[in-house]
Amino acid sequence: MKNMTIGKMTEAVEGMLYLPAGASSDETREALKVVTDSRQCDEGSVFVAIRGERSDGHDYIKDVFEKGALCVICEHLPDDGFVYGPCIV
Repeated sequence: MKNMTIGKMTEAVEGMLYLPAGASSDETREALKVVTDSRQCDEGSVFVAIRGERSDGHDYIKDVFEKGALCVICEHLPDDGFVYGPCIV
């Protein structure tokens, strides 16, 4: 994942970066790995929230930030309206 920064991921997916209220942006932080299963998420991971037949990854956004996720790539912000960490929509 060398050189895959939050800024480069935002550009690559042609997304918009959302940050928690009062947080400063550090788009130069590099991802250690990318996961689609929230159980595999840990410090420095990028979680890609995928909506499946049985589960919606968007339901786990808060959980992955509690585990130390670097950022989340998602289709929409969490339903509760909070931005828990850098979210690329």
